[in-house]
Amino acid sequence: MRKLSEAGREQLRKNIAKAQAAQNAMKTDDWDRAKIKGRTVLTGECWVYQGYLNYKGYPEISYRGENWRGHRLAYTLWKGPVTAGMCVCHTCDNRACINPLHLFLGTVDTNNKDAAAKGRLKYSAKSWPICKNGHEFTPENTVVCKLGFRHCRTCENGKNRRKAGWPKHLWYSPIRVPPGYMMCRETWQIVKPKGRRLQSSRRGDG
Repeated sequence: MRKLSEAGREQLRKNIAKAQAAQNAMKTDDWDRAKIKGRTVLTGECWVYQGYLNYKGYPEISYRGENWRGHRLAYTLWKGPVTAGMCVCHTCDNRACINPLHLFLGTVDTNNKDAAAKGRLKYSAKSWPICKNGHEFTPENTVVCKLGFRHCRTCENGKNRRKAGWPKHLWYSPIRVPPGYMMCRETWQIVKPKGRRLQSSRRGDG
């Protein structure tokens, strides 16, 4: 078999690209919608995709030379383009579902809070009532960040105390340093500060 020259390979690539472009031009959105829906099975009201699912359980679909997440492609084909920076969320909580009626746009914050409320986050209140160090996520011991994730207040205080040089046995201690007092570095007892040290009297406690 004769090998192609560099010019011949380049011409072959151009011919293949031209053929793919012509094939894509013949396809319409109706054709794509029918093809994708034909790969689903109706389960309740969900269109469960029967093709390839990634490790997170989302469909991966090749669409006109590009790889798409199934739910994002379904939203684009049936409802329109996805706004930059927005997530496509499920009302049915079925990652393999591509029913456009079950899809809506939301911010990352909205998506995370929705997942936490439904117990789908690894450390959500429903699926994980304690932190990795065994502290219960009570209302008083829970801090929610701007992205909607929970943090253990005891662990956050322990991290600050560790950075401030507190001994290990006091990192997660329930002891609190009241306003106007400080932890003595020699005896590790709560004492009244003297002079200008009042400014850093509660360092390591939040």
